Amino acid sequence: MKHAREDYKDRFEDTLGKIPDDEPVFLIRGQDRFGPSALNYYAQLVHQNARNPGDHAFARLVERQAAIMEDYQQIKRRVKFPDAPGVNEPVLPVPADVEDE
Repeated sequence: MKHAREDYKDRFEDTLGKIPDDEPVFLIRGQDRFGPSALNYYAQLVHQNARNPGDHAFARLVERQAAIMEDYQQIKRRVKFPDAPGVNEPVLPVPADVEDE
């Protein structure tokens, strides 16, 4: 599996060997501020392009995972802007009076 983040390559592995080494993958964590929205949009695309009832069932699984992420964020109060080591660090110092929304 080819992760978008270098620091994920040794942390997540396909123990069954079903994902080829050169196949790109992307992981969205439960604390990601945009995670639930991303999953809901993905589910919407699956519903809109469904070819059979199984596609709709899969989309509902994705919607359920989005709801679980939303609950996690509210209950655990763990929500953060997505980041990646070495990618998000500002080139110039951010003034103290500038808040990250």
